[in-house]
Amino acid sequence: MSLVLIIISILASFASLNLYTSIILNLLVPFFIIFLTTSKIATSNYFIYGYEYIMLQSYPITISDIPLRVLAVIFALFTGYIYMKVYNKDKKFDSKILCDGDLIIYNIKNFKKEFNIKTSRTRFAVRVSLILWITCFVMDMVPDRNIRSYWLPLITYSCLELDYQKQQNKLMAQIGGTTIGMGIFALIFNWIPTNALLVFMVVAFTALFTIKNQYLKKAIGTILGMSFVIQSFGEVGAIVLRYTYVLGAILIIAIFEWLRKAVRKIETYMEA
Repeated sequence: MSLVLIIISILASFASLNLYTSIILNLLVPFFIIFLTTSKIATSNYFIYGYEYIMLQSYPITISDIPLRVLAVIFALFTGYIYMKVYNKDKKFDSKILCDGDLIIYNIKNFKKEFNIKTSRTRFAVRVSLILWITCFVMDMVPDRNIRSYWLPLITYSCLELDYQKQQNKLMAQIGGTTIGMGIFALIFNWIPTNALLVFMVVAFTALFTIKNQYLKKAIGTILGMSFVIQSFGEVGAIVLRYTYVLGAILIIAIFEWLRKAVRKIETYMEA
């Protein structure tokens, strides 16, 4: 698991170098992340790997800075490992690392056997790779990082699921959570001193990883995102910006869902 996260950090860094590396890697890396870290039973293992890939890519660096980024990732992994060892005294974290590693090795060795374009798992990997390829391309086309164009691939990615019903639930949570987060932030922002905004952001970021309810997670994510852009765009501008990316993510997912169903109909017709 740790080695995979380090490799992904390097690939994300290369993807952020220029448009050409971005186009090539964003088409290939997401597919292999999904395909190599999942199985028929473990269908959600991919999330943390893809999230890391998008987040690190959203902050471009030069080739000379890659070793420093790798060291930062290693330090983060070491700190996280120590924390989880203390927090998970029943050894579940160790088991998770070993299971992920074994699964990735198995999928690499049995790639020809496991790869089948007719399986839902392979098709999901293709769908995610195409969606991230498009959304990351949009991100690269917006040079001003203050506009937070990386929200588009992050929001889209966080709503994708292999299971259709789970994906619909995530989309509903994204819409509802965004609206709740907007309302909460609009109510409390005027009461937060400017010099206390950083503390508020740290608290929101911590809460983001401790709450399991999807609506609350999306609401806190929205509040955290609004905190980054409120100073540059104002309250109304920040709301418009956030909703633009949320609606853009929903539209992209809806288009690919329509294409998925269209392909299914064509296949059914061809087999008849």
